[in-house]
Amino acid sequence: MNPGPGTLFSKGFYFISPILSFVAQKKYLLKPFLKSVLIKTLPRKILSEFVDDAALVGKETWLQYLHPDNKIHNYNNLKNLTVPNLVIIGGKDKAIPVDFQEDIANTIPKAVKVVMNDEGHAVVIENPKKVLSEINSFLKG
Repeated sequence: MNPGPGTLFSKGFYFISPILSFVAQKKYLLKPFLKSVLIKTLPRKILSEFVDDAALVGKETWLQYLHPDNKIHNYNNLKNLTVPNLVIIGGKDKAIPVDFQEDIANTIPKAVKVVMNDEGHAVVIENPKKVLSEINSFLKG
């Protein structure tokens, strides 16, 4: 869902790693950051859980995950995937440009791309029923 870091790095956005790792460690920054990637207003309890869950990810994990040398970020490896993949994209994503995400979906052979036009970067939180429906359809297909 909402893929991107590998493509962001391949497009020269190396600055994102230190910024996100710093923001993730500062809860007072994390909440407004996460709210900024949402398209829909969440109930206070769900937003609080969203922030709390994101705060559990440690700085080292962010740095390792977002590091350009991380093997999952090797954009060229996507062409070698042999199993069907589902790529769900929030059509109003403000965190990762939609065209970057579509590049990823178009690079993966046998990928099924679903663009959820009314959701942002947190599609699974903004519209969990639609996400589950898309996953079920994909698995049945």
